[in-house]
Amino acid sequence: MTGDNLEIAPADVDAAEFDAILDIRFGREQDPVFTSAINVDANELARDPLRFVNANDRVLVVCDIGLRSKTAVEGLRLAGVPASVSLAGGADALRRMRATSGPASLSADEVERYDRQIRLAGFGIEGQRNLAAATITVVGAGGLGCPALSYLATAGVGSIVVIDPDIVDLANLHRQPLYATDDVGTPKVKAAAARLHALNPEVVVSAVEEMVTEQNARTVIAGSDVVIDATDNFAVRYALNSACIALGGPMIYASVYGFEGQLAVFDSTVGPCYRCLFPVDPSGDAVLDCSTVGVLGAVTGIIGSLQASAAIQIAAGVDHGLYGTLTLFNARQGRFDQLSIAKRPNCQACGE
Repeated sequence: MTGDNLEIAPADVDAAEFDAILDIRFGREQDPVFTSAINVDANELARDPLRFVNANDRVLVVCDIGLRSKTAVEGLRLAGVPASVSLAGGADALRRMRATSGPASLSADEVERYDRQIRLAGFGIEGQRNLAAATITVVGAGGLGCPALSYLATAGVGSIVVIDPDIVDLANLHRQPLYATDDVGTPKVKAAAARLHALNPEVVVSAVEEMVTEQNARTVIAGSDVVIDATDNFAVRYALNSACIALGGPMIYASVYGFEGQLAVFDSTVGPCYRCLFPVDPSGDAVLDCSTVGVLGAVTGIIGSLQASAAIQIAAGVDHGLYGTLTLFNARQGRFDQLSIAKRPNCQACGE
């Protein structure tokens, strides 16, 4: 590293030994590529190189694409730090190299497609690999299911199961953007699967044209890493809740009503279940759906997207604080609120 070569290749960097790694990228705190790196402002490094390293140190300098780091290394060598090198191609090249090597490698196209997601601190390559190996089941392909399904597919979930017995109706289209006018009369799961394949051909989509019941719930969600409840049916929610408890997996609940929506993530192994929040099935007279009170289509988009966000984080293995809260959204006030949910010791579904 003391010769004329100012750079080291990404393939060689993990085997090399450095006394100091200087990360001069913008936003480096949110996207660490070396856990031991020192975050340094490039201008400060240029003004006073020996403030950050010693003359005898073996130094690696990292920027985004390898240009500013190469200039920084030229300055370090002039300042008397001969064993300093720049990472060729920068953090972008290192990220691509790491993602496309190893037994669970991603293709070059996958690295490019999911680049902005892979850059997320706490997500990274491992999160993307986890997501590619995951199966997420979405029950309901309507106002909540459409945005949830869209973002799951574009995020790179390996396998998506979509369950819904209904056909596309003209009245669906204002809040269900997976479908076009030509899809009216087509089974929702069939139209959804075709659209998701167009969005991301790498994702495997299984379409199940069936109503979920207490009798089949455990069977239809078996093998799922996460279940999204995108229905407007209390009986289905209770059936899914029981099945998720039996199988030991998370369920992401949401509902919309007029200008309002709500969301909660349940996992009885770590917190409350759906029946802890709603212990009693409301009577038929108390239940009003969007066909009665109406719904703002954008609200279903917001809440369905929140369901996708939660499912992606759980499946990717991202550290999160999603359990134990009910999130409330009011579109007329542009406001989110959160309420804490406690596990009920005497819960009919998950209690002692």
